[in-house]
Amino acid sequence: MNRRFDLNLLTTFDALWRERNVTRAAKRLNVTQPAVSNALSRLREAFNDELFIRTPSGVEPTERCVEISAELKLALQHVEKALAPTDSFDPLTSERVFRIGAMDYFDHVVLPPLMQALATLAPKVDLRVVPLSYLNSYSELDTGELDFKFVDGEDPPKRISFERMFEEKFVMLMSDKHSFADKNITLEDYSNFKHIVFSTRGDGTTSIDDILAHEGLSRRVALTSAHHTSIVVTVRSTDMVAMSPSRLARRFVERGGLIARRAPLHLDGFELKLFWSRRLNTDPGAMWLRSVIRDVCTATPLYDPEIV
Repeated sequence: MNRRFDLNLLTTFDALWRERNVTRAAKRLNVTQPAVSNALSRLREAFNDELFIRTPSGVEPTERCVEISAELKLALQHVEKALAPTDSFDPLTSERVFRIGAMDYFDHVVLPPLMQALATLAPKVDLRVVPLSYLNSYSELDTGELDFKFVDGEDPPKRISFERMFEEKFVMLMSDKHSFADKNITLEDYSNFKHIVFSTRGDGTTSIDDILAHEGLSRRVALTSAHHTSIVVTVRSTDMVAMSPSRLARRFVERGGLIARRAPLHLDGFELKLFWSRRLNTDPGAMWLRSVIRDVCTATPLYDPEIV
């Protein structure tokens, strides 16, 4: 690549990468379509590659384009950060948009109180919550497509920062019309229920099955789902049961039609964490939003259905 590379071309690359269309990229940049086409020609010359190939619907990246996309977008973010004043974020006036990848647990447990807080503290700040990618854990953070991810998981590689937000435990959900709703439940009773299992890959086997097998028992997993909401709705209208994170269970029990019980077996809890790229460690806006999310999580305690 030419050592005298024009850094302004990074914004054109980013717009084309996001829009996959020259006309829409021009609108995004507030320039003319010929200006984008000219910048694309210069990008092609600099990288000795077509980068974006025309298609009936717009443009699609070449293999070389995909290879360099993360580094170029990261370079653009570094330039923008270097040019921005360090004290440039004012929550009362900022119109910044933050993108968060999360499972639907976040939608029900964290998002409502978070949006209430933002309405007062940062009335013009917007959030875009997108479905979580389980198979590609950190690439969206690397490229800047996401600012944060809220999910359970192992500690990440060093390029990714994180903070533990919740310690969670499981409770058993069942319909308030279930035949065992007001009865003592033994482990054998539990094994005879029809179960719904949360799974992102359709695998119905969990540590529960190991516990049951140790006691010479087994269970029927009638349904797996990658969405907590669909699990809860199904439990409410059937005789099936499901293990649910306690804070999520509370949200749905409060709406009626469900009860939460302690299961007749011990399950380890888990941690929910907020992940972000290290490039946002000192970003004033990102630091501020992390503090608000932290406060919301701190104010949302565990739910124990056996304690009134």
